[in-house]
Amino acid sequence: MDPSASEAFLARYLQVKEELRIPDTCNATDIAARLSTDPGAPGPDTEVVGHGVLTLTACGREHGHPAGALPIRRPCQA
Repeated sequence: MDPSASEAFLARYLQVKEELRIPDTCNATDIAARLSTDPGAPGPDTEVVGHGVLTLTACGREHGHPAGALPIRRPCQA
């Protein structure tokens, strides 16, 4: 293998990585933040109701879906 080919590949890889802002590491919360909502963003004053659903199968769209394992409820008012 030609060493200059490896150097050219690395240079292009680093260029694309920078252009697309691809991080060195990426975990599930990073992916969620980029695709939907950052799970670390809601604070104690955030009010939400319902269930989070990322996607449904054809069967789920036709027949509905069960409540998720972690239902989201409105906080009790003091």
